[in-house]
Amino acid sequence: MNDKTDSSAQEDLGADFKKALDEGWLPIREVARQTGVNAITLRAWERRYGLVVPQRTPKGHRLYSAEHVQRIMAILTWLNRGVAVSQVKPLLDAPQAFTETVENDWQRLHQTLLSAVTSLNERALDDSVNQAIALYPPRTLCEQLLMPLARALSEAADRIVVCRECGNLDTASPCTICADPRRDASLICVVEQVGDLWALERAGVINARYHVLGGTLSPLDGVGPEDLNIARLMERARAGGVTEVLLALNATVEGQTTAHYISAELESAGLTVSRLAHGVPVGGELDYLDEGTLAAAIKSRRPV
Repeated sequence: MNDKTDSSAQEDLGADFKKALDEGWLPIREVARQTGVNAITLRAWERRYGLVVPQRTPKGHRLYSAEHVQRIMAILTWLNRGVAVSQVKPLLDAPQAFTETVENDWQRLHQTLLSAVTSLNERALDDSVNQAIALYPPRTLCEQLLMPLARALSEAADRIVVCRECGNLDTASPCTICADPRRDASLICVVEQVGDLWALERAGVINARYHVLGGTLSPLDGVGPEDLNIARLMERARAGGVTEVLLALNATVEGQTTAHYISAELESAGLTVSRLAHGVPVGGELDYLDEGTLAAAIKSRRPV
């Protein structure tokens, strides 16, 4: 390993910066090399938690001493023991024995990521991972969070089955939603994919039973009714107790084609077949909408 100090950052940064390097101060690039903590994380520790506050040159460049490096290594020790980054500063300022009462940020992050994956909440997953990347060194993040998460997902994948009733993914069949007696069994909400099901669940706007088609009709791609979970939908709709089928399909050509096909198939069942409203979204401005959306909004207008 090359122990020579990385002083390449001193170029064109002024005489004060070069003088500080000659006196033994370290630039942030060298500190990142020695400790394995990248510059973004070092800045986050400084700005958010005041964990390591470096000296500044007149031009604002950060400079670290050997004591700063030792403090960073002490921070890594606490993080590797499962302490939340927000809880490290008191432990550094007043050293004490580690106890289980200290908040374990890794366990909280682990549960947050598992919950996001379970509900297919991509935005929450991205936000949680990005925040963790900004606060923790890559090696610590992998050892304490990502590798345990990967093991948990691998174990969960072995238990995942397709619900025989609706086509949802769960660890049991029937799935948790189908087995919930609080669900309105008279309403079946039809969606294209499992991700669409969880999008509706996160919104909390419907208490129906679901049915996942597994895609949409697409003659150009060779996808016909026999390739989708339509036959099981017809069985459920005609089995009794169902009064309405809500077609919550995407507003695409394929989605609308599939909706028309299902509507025609259910026409003789005596059920109410409905679909999601199309048109101007909440907060939308007319001059930013495309012609198709405006046409759908005009066609679906209602009295006030």
